[in-house]
Amino acid sequence: TDPGAGGLTPTDVADPALTQAELEELEAETPGLEDVLPLAPLQRGMIFHSVYDDAGPDVYTAQLVFEFEGDVDGARLREAASVLLRRHANLRAAFVQRKSGEWSQVVARSVTVPWRDEDVSGAGDVEAAAAKLVEADR
Repeated sequence: TDPGAGGLTPTDVADPALTQAELEELEAETPGLEDVLPLAPLQRGMIFHSVYDDAGPDVYTAQLVFEFEGDVDGARLREAASVLLRRHANLRAAFVQRKSGEWSQVVARSVTVPWRDEDVSGAGDVEAAAAKLVEADR
């Protein structure tokens, strides 16, 4: 498609309930919008619980920690993560609340991997320094 030819129409996306105005609102908020999906009942329930008590921890967010031995090629690892996101649209999905208050699941055509390198090897207590980084990232 020609990028200057206009945006999506409701027939271009998977959520049949969207109006053209709602789709344009989502396109303005999500550059490179690829698709909009309706929420499954379980997703609606998870969103309810995550916004009901925003002061508490988000029990639906998982955090993984990997320990690597030997030399790590950070640039290659980052590129692998980028390829993974390009290949799998579900990893580029996000939940957004529209002006109407309704929630939508949007899929961006491309996203930037949220990446940063941290080196705690020089810390006096490497385990404690790593744990502090993990806790701060929650």
